[in-house]
Amino acid sequence: MILKDREISMILKKLFALDGRMYNDHIEGDRVHNDLQKKLAERRGEEAVDFYLQFLDQKLFHFLLSIRIPDEQGFFQIDTLTLSPYFILIIEIKNWRGTILFGENGQVIRVREDGTEEGFQNPIPQVYLQRHRLQKWLQLKGINNIPIYFMVVISFPSTIIKSITQQQIPNEVIHSNQLSFKINALADVHEQVISMDDIHLIAKQLIAEHTPEDKDILSAYNVQTKQLIKGVICDNCSYHPMIWHRSKMFCPKCKFTSTNSFLNAIQDYSLLISNEAKNKELRDFLQIDSPHIMKRLMQKSGFDYFGTTNGRKYILNSEVIPNKIIY
Repeated sequence: MILKDREISMILKKLFALDGRMYNDHIEGDRVHNDLQKKLAERRGEEAVDFYLQFLDQKLFHFLLSIRIPDEQGFFQIDTLTLSPYFILIIEIKNWRGTILFGENGQVIRVREDGTEEGFQNPIPQVYLQRHRLQKWLQLKGINNIPIYFMVVISFPSTIIKSITQQQIPNEVIHSNQLSFKINALADVHEQVISMDDIHLIAKQLIAEHTPEDKDILSAYNVQTKQLIKGVICDNCSYHPMIWHRSKMFCPKCKFTSTNSFLNAIQDYSLLISNEAKNKELRDFLQIDSPHIMKRLMQKSGFDYFGTTNGRKYILNSEVIPNKIIY
């Protein structure tokens, strides 16, 4: 049973917004776009692995997807945490394609279809550290008697895994289509060491301490606010800015009309600049001239605000903002 689902990360949302608001000639444009594609690929890889969790006994196995917990060293993140009465299992998901070679001294190399090679950090020490930090977290909660295992799961079954030398590929490295069988096999050789009530308590505490990753995305990519594309971007042809005409947003290029495209622009503002804004600031970003039209759009959409007259600020983290990420 999934006790915590895999939410769309704030970093992914901000990258998506920034990628759509950068001019083609910006020096960081390619890096933003490439990082966005990596994040989207990671998301697809995680969901590919999630598919195999449904074949496990949902009464015995409980899953926390994308959990990030604070500790003395900062935060440690686990792609999928499996809780059961027999053991806890850390699942580290790797979105690797092509051929993966495990060599001496823990070296990991990916060989692409064109023959070029790329080095990766060995995931085994990484997951050992995750296990160590989780063990310390559990000990602070007074939980010492449950074993913790880990598996490194390659999300795509077509990925080829090889060893460069006679050294064997780590037993913990598996393809995603082996996951449910491996977990069941592990459960078969263990006895219950903790109650389901305790499992639920552990899960509740982990969820309460979960802290999603976030950062100032403009600073991270050296982008200034004045360098962003302004205006409501057309959902149909990506032209900007759309104009407000007869109670709708209108695209001068393809003639597309929409009553809510402006919400996408407000979402971009909230992700990239601030989750609070004055009427004037929103008009500048959305390229809407009339303060009365802007006020009416915000009130009609249900945005909360604080302050009065010229000092009024709208709170932009409202649920009325749609999620426009498509992957």
